Amino acid sequence: MRRLLDRFNLRNPHFVYETDSGFEVTQIDSHGVEYNYKVSQKAADLLCALCKGTWVTSKQAGQKIAPYAENLALPYHYEPKLSYYTQEILLVLVATGRATIRKAGRGFEYQVAG
Repeated sequence: MRRLLDRFNLRNPHFVYETDSGFEVTQIDSHGVEYNYKVSQKAADLLCALCKGTWVTSKQAGQKIAPYAENLALPYHYEPKLSYYTQEILLVLVATGRATIRKAGRGFEYQVAG
């Protein structure tokens, strides 16, 4: 099963899907190349708990989840790639109604409700 939950236009379009094993975020760059990121329910739940009730950037959220990256088997455990991947987890939280997103300067901030 692969069901589209939401679409976001950040710098590039991002599509958030619900799958049998959790979530998948597809990003399409300006050349039409697709990048797919798998996000587990466990990673989404943990980031939600770590950032609950706060506004965070993907970099700040990446710093919060970094100590757990290896145990969660995240594809990246280091910066700057961890922050890029954390943005995909934050988009899953927005798509599932557990966070909101707003433009902040050249980037984005996420308010995580919990």
